[in-house]
Amino acid sequence: MKEKYRELYDNELNKNLFNSIVPFDKDICTIHYMDFVETESEEEMPTLSMKIFSKTTQMSDNDIKIPTTRHQMAHFQEYENINLDEQFEAYVKGEFRSQLSRKAINKMFELGQKNFENTLKNSWNSNIAPESVSVSKEVERQTKINFWSNPFKWFLNVFKRHTIVIQEPMLNSVHQAQRKLISKFLLLSNHIAATNRRGPATTAIVNGLIGTALADSVMFTVEPVQSVNNVISNMYTIGSIAGIKIMVDPYMKWNDTRILVYRKGSKDEPGLHLTYLQNYGLQTIVEETSAPRACGKFAMFEAGFKPELNYVVAPIEIPPGLIF
Repeated sequence: MKEKYRELYDNELNKNLFNSIVPFDKDICTIHYMDFVETESEEEMPTLSMKIFSKTTQMSDNDIKIPTTRHQMAHFQEYENINLDEQFEAYVKGEFRSQLSRKAINKMFELGQKNFENTLKNSWNSNIAPESVSVSKEVERQTKINFWSNPFKWFLNVFKRHTIVIQEPMLNSVHQAQRKLISKFLLLSNHIAATNRRGPATTAIVNGLIGTALADSVMFTVEPVQSVNNVISNMYTIGSIAGIKIMVDPYMKWNDTRILVYRKGSKDEPGLHLTYLQNYGLQTIVEETSAPRACGKFAMFEAGFKPELNYVVAPIEIPPGLIF
């Protein structure tokens, strides 16, 4: 692939999604990585050791067709003085990057859901609504006593106050909900560190509702405005919390309040990897219609004994009107 199209694969977005992005000269590629394996031991606890693994995969074609012909593009250039080649190139880059990231995110959600079903489903509490607390209050006694049946008791009840225990919602409900929401991220990050034995989570992908709720918290570190406004991909970073980078996926529905928390490891660790064929012609011509077409070859695959341990997807229940 031409060098100017290298950014289709090796860009900032993909660096946050894949453990490694490796170019190859052939469409059949092999990568090497290290992973833990259990060894036989007479002790009660199993013994873990490191071992080098290899995985071979074959790349597949991914095409993007433009709904126009070369004749139409030449007409616009000659008579309208509009260079469609530049617009075509920008469209191809954006669409190619979008399709690649969508495939990666879908795969990460699949791995995260698998990890959640196996380890956290039975113990996970998705509700972040503040619970009610017991409050003692002095109130007037409501019991009615007949004066004629017991005048003395009626007289005492007029001046006597009683203490009762009632349930009231906690103060600052919004802040309490945000605190519980942040605790969910910390819990999932610690869960990843405890199961994969490589470290805590580094990144989280959320929808716009969860992202806004986090950004409103005092514990949130906001990303510089210029980097958010100049985003060139379909997903963007809004900041971080407790060392976890928060990315918003605009394609997630507003009521899809699942959160994906994952650890983006190094190139020799288990996880999701990307390989692509370099020096591969991006722009070709469709013979039937003479229309321009963009094509590229890449392959993404999960490597490792249990790659899902680096990803976890968990649902969050937000009661209506609690945060917004």
